[in-house]
Parts: sequence; C-alpha cells; structure tokens
Amino acid sequence: MPVGVTTNVDVVFLTGPLSPQNITVGPITVSQISVHWMLTDTQLKVGWTFVVRYVDMSLRQESILGITNISRLSETGGLLSYTAVIGGLRSYRKYRIEVFTVTHWGIESCGQTPVMAQTGKCVKKIYKADVLIFHSMISTRVKFPKKPCTILGP
Repeated sequence: MPVGVTTNVDVVFLTGPLSPQNITVGPITVSQISVHWMLTDTQLKVGWTFVVRYVDMSLRQESILGITNISRLSETGGLLSYTAVIGGLRSYRKYRIEVFTVTHWGIESCGQTPVMAQTGKCVKKIYKADVLIFHSMISTRVKFPKKPCTILGP
C-alpha cells in the first residue's frame, strides 16, 4: 500500500428531504390552477420550504412558484396541508406540475410524480338581438356588449 493512503474511509450519506404527499389540483380556471399537498409535521424541519415547478407543455417552458405564494392551510393528525395558486396561465393549456421540499441548504426532494392539469377554455360570445322599432317606420338593429368569457371545462 502506498505511503499516505489510509484504509479507514469515512462515508457520508446525504439524503434529501422527503417529497410532499397527496399532490392534487383544483379548482382550475382559465388562468389559474390551485395545487394542494401534505407533509407530516415530523418531515418538515425549521428553515425548509417548498418550490412548485410547472411546465407549459405546449411551449415546453418551465416556471417556478416560490414560497411567497404558498399557504399552510391546516394541521390534522400530524399532517400539514399546503396550497399554492399558480396564476397568469394561458387558457386551454396543459401543464405538468411538481412540488418539491427544499432544505435551507437548497437540497430538493426527489422522486415526485408529476401531476397534469389543463386550464379551462375561454369561449367568447357575442350577443346580438334584432329589435324593431316601429316608430316612424324605422327598424334598428341593436348589438349588446360582450359578456365575460364562459368557462368550459377541459
């Protein structure tokens, strides 16, 4: 054995934080998707946080939702419930969503199963009506103003 080489090897295993559980989506609108998940209170340490990553599957564009948009809803039986609202989305698009637990050192959890969701479809309608006014034998066509879009499910 060469000089200076030791046979004692200290092995350090670094494990990442556990992944959020029970990730679900809803309600979904034409421009927002609400994401919900849970984590046991023993799995979340002081200084740890969450990151929500979502990808517009049409554009293959990834975005990140940080801690300022994530809310802790409740605690029941040792489970902490969280929600985040992803806003500013395009209508009738499919999104891949993943939630990660992040340590204060920046180490992310792994092994998430992505959740897929599609924003609602916005259908704009123009409302027209024929109104005949028989005053002095004049007929008039009236166009009503547009109403906000009607939301159709994905």
